[in-house]
Amino acid sequence: PLTMADFVQENILSHIPPWLSPKVALGTGVVSLVVFLVVYDILKRLRKDLSTRFLTEPDAAQYNKIRVEATSRLQLEQFDLSAKRKDIEYEKEKVKNMEALKAQKKEWLRGGQALQSSGRYVPPPDRKTQELESRRRLIAEQDAQYQQLLAEDQAAARELKKVEDAEKLRLRKEAQAKQEEEEKKSLRIAQLKASVPEEETNEELKRTLHIRLPFGDRLKRSFSKTNTLQNLRDFLVVDTYMEEEPVFEMVALYPRRVWKSDDDLSMTLEDVKLANGETVYIQSPV
Repeated sequence: PLTMADFVQENILSHIPPWLSPKVALGTGVVSLVVFLVVYDILKRLRKDLSTRFLTEPDAAQYNKIRVEATSRLQLEQFDLSAKRKDIEYEKEKVKNMEALKAQKKEWLRGGQALQSSGRYVPPPDRKTQELESRRRLIAEQDAQYQQLLAEDQAAARELKKVEDAEKLRLRKEAQAKQEEEEKKSLRIAQLKASVPEEETNEELKRTLHIRLPFGDRLKRSFSKTNTLQNLRDFLVVDTYMEEEPVFEMVALYPRRVWKSDDDLSMTLEDVKLANGETVYIQSPV
């Protein structure tokens, strides 16, 4: 048989020109060897793939038969494993039942000995009686749990109703207090409107004042010289502030005069020397 060394000698090294250096010749040989090995591996894998893909009809039938047998064998093994597991579980349950029966038999024997000493015998309960007793205990436990849950739900419902009633009462009180406050405010504004005098038309008594508000608006109104500073303040409250007790200062210049909300405002416009056409400045207290 042809060895790898003979193949390299005949097909690779024999074709290298003699004028090449030994290093170049060696490198060329190594590269050719690597290429040969890669091509050989590819052809080997391709042959294996083709041999399995393009089977003849007898081979394909044989392959399908082997595959079906392997699948059947695997299913049988799985079935046997499942049956063994069931058998093991059945044996465990059987042992458990036997232990329970032994314990019950001991209890019956103990009870029989006690009854023999008293001179009478009571037979052990049969299976139907035991099932009825177990069912009765289960129903009793379920009833007790239901009653407990029902009591807890009723207690929670009562607590929730208390909270809702308290919240409704609070909201009702707040709404009532707000309504009373609005009514008091409306009554106070109505009283202030009633206390504001009508504009003076008599030229001898008239004092026309220019009023400058803090936010830049201007007002012009005619008062009587006999009207008081309180009348002027009530007019500002009704016309501008619309509040029950606003706090502001009235300032007149040349000379400078300041009247605060807590000053004596019973003096007339003539007493404080407010002339016709004079400007009164309204400002917040410093």
